[in-house]
Amino acid sequence: MALPYATMRLKQGVGRLIRTSRDRGIVAILDNRLTKKYYGRRILECLPPMKIIRCLPSAGSGAMQDFLDLGMDYRGN
Repeated sequence: MALPYATMRLKQGVGRLIRTSRDRGIVAILDNRLTKKYYGRRILECLPPMKIIRCLPSAGSGAMQDFLDLGMDYRGN
């Protein structure tokens, strides 16, 4: 029961961040169970299409800062 609820809540949160095709945002998931556990893939598959960057927080901060600096012009790597 906890997995469907967690998936629904994450999907709702992402939906509140990105409402139109022009909206931009960062979803930072700091729980490594999404990459380490069998159910993490199922959760990620339920999210809308988006660029996913898997990295340690220190390595990811550069991509996040680029996004924040460039705003609508950010295209990622």
